[in-house]
Amino acid sequence: MVRKRTRQVSEVSGNAESLLLDELTPVSTVELKPGIEVDGVLFEDADLSGVEAASVRLAEVALRGVDLSGTELLGLRLGDVLATAVTAANGSWRHVHMSRVTFDSSTLVGLDLAESQLGATTFSECKLDLANLRMSTIENVVFLGCSLRETDFHGAKLRSVRFAKCDLQEADFSQATLEMVDLRTSAVANIRGVGSMRGAIVDGSQLIDLAPLLATDLGILVENTEG
Repeated sequence: MVRKRTRQVSEVSGNAESLLLDELTPVSTVELKPGIEVDGVLFEDADLSGVEAASVRLAEVALRGVDLSGTELLGLRLGDVLATAVTAANGSWRHVHMSRVTFDSSTLVGLDLAESQLGATTFSECKLDLANLRMSTIENVVFLGCSLRETDFHGAKLRSVRFAKCDLQEADFSQATLEMVDLRTSAVANIRGVGSMRGAIVDGSQLIDLAPLLATDLGILVENTEG
């Protein structure tokens, strides 16, 4: 385990450049085991797929090209982390706590993030299809150019969240609580749970896409008259 203090990432989500990579200590391998704390390192091009470890903490860490697919990292804590081209498909990271984190060009398909805390975090050009964010608290988070097809936000609490140029088709917002959630510029066709989307911001064209779903959710029968 290497510890080396660096300046913090900016608390403004998306400003990953504030993490000074030249001040991090490059390492060739990190053994993730229960309760380990890893600080101030640059870790790249490594295969950690299938690792199981609870209560891991990564702080002021940069990950590049790291394979975390199929990992079981329950209670993972990420603070001031920049993850680029990371793969965490089908991993189980339930109860993860993220603060000032950026995922860039990463594959997170099917990642289980249920009952987690996400704050001041940015996902840029990531694949999050079929990801599980059920019952999570998501605040001050940006999804930029991400694919979130069939992503599960059931029962989640979203506050000050922006989905910019994302694909949210068939995402599930059933029983979710939304406050200042900006969906403009994103694809929202066939979203589920539209009746729980009070607090969302959409544009006129998106409202047209959502109208049939809203009618169904409210029990409104739409029939065209003949003649």
